[in-house]
Amino acid sequence: MEVWDPIGVNGIPEAADEYDSYIGDFYELLVTRRPRQEIIDRLAYLEGDHMGLPHLRHELPGKLETVADALHSIPLPT
Repeated sequence: MEVWDPIGVNGIPEAADEYDSYIGDFYELLVTRRPRQEIIDRLAYLEGDHMGLPHLRHELPGKLETVADALHSIPLPT
């Protein structure tokens, strides 16, 4: 939530689990070593289509790339 918070709920205790439903999808992408662009595309879909925030992609250029890099930096079991 510190790196990716498209709806701006970081710091609201009641929303601490707001993005937890996406963990499984991203874990699968990471553990199967999917390309960075696939992660970026998934994030863009979630923001633009699922959450209805397509403007974020243009307002925050490079943000999803930063998020994808942060996800790729998470150590996972092999």
